[in-house]
Amino acid sequence: MRILLLLFIAGRLLFMTQCDKGECIGQSILDFNDIPRIASLTPLDTIFTQGSIINFSVTVPSTNTYFGDPVNMLEESGDSLASLVLYNDYFEVNTYNFIKGSQQEGPFSEVFFMPYNADTQNYEFEMEITLDQVGDYSIPSQADIEIGLGDCPDFFVTTFFEGVEGNVIDFRVVE
Repeated sequence: MRILLLLFIAGRLLFMTQCDKGECIGQSILDFNDIPRIASLTPLDTIFTQGSIINFSVTVPSTNTYFGDPVNMLEESGDSLASLVLYNDYFEVNTYNFIKGSQQEGPFSEVFFMPYNADTQNYEFEMEITLDQVGDYSIPSQADIEIGLGDCPDFFVTTFFEGVEGNVIDFRVVE
């Protein structure tokens, strides 16, 4: 639990340090117990064979009550492309295919983009990951989402994975 709290605080500090002093006035979830579980990794298992495919997805309803009162993040921010920040480099050793969304190229490859889908009124991200690399994996069970145009996001949502208790998702890939 202590590691999870440290990740939560580190995410906040990252958010706060992206802007000039006094410039950021975005909304974030302040109560640790209110953090939504809107990310999923399926199937959730402890052992996979090399070449297995897992699905990673995040769906953020544009209109929600994450910050207390109902808010439509698209209307308030004007941002139709949310940023998803993942704190792990396991993508680099495996093959992945984007179904919805894309990845930042260059030095900030931990940033992915979640386009707004007007039909569902959600920001959506989904990718299939082919587990090419044999070994043990330990993936943080947290992701951060930033919505807003400009250097400072209007909304900052920390999320945990559905069905996962604890700080990490551990599994092994065998031949």
